[in-house]
Amino acid sequence: MRRTTLLVMVLSLLVAASMITSCSAGSPAPARAVEDGSSFAVTESEPAAPAAAPEMPLSRDSVPRAPAQAEGQERMIIRTGELVGRFVAVEDAVGQVEALVTGTGGYVVSSNLWRGGEYLNANMTVRVPAESFDAIMASLVQLAEKVERTSTSGEDVTEEYFDIEARLRALRATEEQLLLLLEDVRERMQDAEDILAVYRELQNVQSQIEQYQGRQQYLDRMVSMSTINVQLLAVEAEAPVISGEWQPMSTLRSALRALTNTGRFILDALIWFIFYLAPLLALILIPIGLILLAVRALVRRRKRNTTSAD
Repeated sequence: MRRTTLLVMVLSLLVAASMITSCSAGSPAPARAVEDGSSFAVTESEPAAPAAAPEMPLSRDSVPRAPAQAEGQERMIIRTGELVGRFVAVEDAVGQVEALVTGTGGYVVSSNLWRGGEYLNANMTVRVPAESFDAIMASLVQLAEKVERTSTSGEDVTEEYFDIEARLRALRATEEQLLLLLEDVRERMQDAEDILAVYRELQNVQSQIEQYQGRQQYLDRMVSMSTINVQLLAVEAEAPVISGEWQPMSTLRSALRALTNTGRFILDALIWFIFYLAPLLALILIPIGLILLAVRALVRRRKRNTTSAD
């Protein structure tokens, strides 16, 4: 058991050193020109990634190294676009945008329509193939009656992607060595504690491989399919500066309609007063009046009795 534990500790240190070497080798060369004539600088800082678990040994010569980025290597860019425009018929425009996106192999992530006052507006989020991004943005501009705002942005993930590749190469090599070591421990030592120690290291390495593979697949999807956020606003109708022709008959009809409505209101109020308010007041005032009359009669009787006594 002591021999196996010491072996695991030493091999873990060696693998940690080999991982650092492989990651530095897998980073793209700084400030190299690409085919389109532009250049970009690569910093030496390492991108955020899950902390590496202790791993089993690899010799320095067996550590796989990711090749440096070729001078003409296409960069991996996650592109995002936004368009805010006004459309004559928003509901029809939503269908046109959906047809445009699906026709190029994209899809609609979300679509939301709402009414602002008397006008219908919409928000859409779509994913489109990266190679069709510029063409679709241009088509959206053409669909809009008026473009309020448009913008595009890109995130370069080339360095992160190459770093993940280097880490995966080292981790897969470590996984192979651990599998061989696990088989050797089972055949020679047949000690449950030794087998569990190696198996735990193997699980740690496999967990890291799954995490890096998931991140790499996510970057592949984001690079291959760009995101466009579209806000569709209705074109608001402008009020005419000069009013229409004078129409006295229309004015007369409006006046008669207003008079009729006023007469109806007065009659309705009278009906409510006669059949609702008056009986209600009677029910309240009659008992109060009777009480007041009784009190008044009582007061007069007392005064009369007082006068007779005098």
